Amino acid sequence: MILKRLCAFLSSCKVKTQGIAFIDSTKIAVCHNLRIPHHRVFGALVPAFTPSDWSLMLSPVIELVIDRPQPMRFCRPEACSEGNSEIPFTLGDHLLAVWLRSPYGLKVLTNSLYCDLWENHGEMAKQLDKPEGSLEQQIEQWLRQKLEAGQRIEKVSSRDYLLAIEQEKEQEKDR
Repeated sequence: MILKRLCAFLSSCKVKTQGIAFIDSTKIAVCHNLRIPHHRVFGALVPAFTPSDWSLMLSPVIELVIDRPQPMRFCRPEACSEGNSEIPFTLGDHLLAVWLRSPYGLKVLTNSLYCDLWENHGEMAKQLDKPEGSLEQQIEQWLRQKLEAGQRIEKVSSRDYLLAIEQEKEQEKDR
């Protein structure tokens, strides 16, 4: 969601930039009121950008420096076209894979599944949250296991997690 808003904001800027753009943890007005740590998002994604990604998400930025936790400098690729004709921008599979393997991306997905469990499967979430407060860690561990096994986690849902737990319980019964 933040990437869509940032993309829309950057593409709405009609001024040609000739300098350096910084992305750090400072709140951008077009984003949600919560303090969103942009450097965590871009620190994971920008190294995997293709010229098309740069054009869609960062035009008209020529050079980008992400200054946290350590300075990283990125330059607009030579083969990069101008402008963003595709709004809302959707992450390509290559960027989605990089994002979900980053520590912050995994944390965001974990939290999303955790919230969905409580909102849509509250009784089951309450049963699984043993010891109390451990459900989010259990979900993250399940996601990490899927990643280590080479499975894709781009489209997992809270129902997938519940099915996995159910299958695990059935396997324990069979032993």
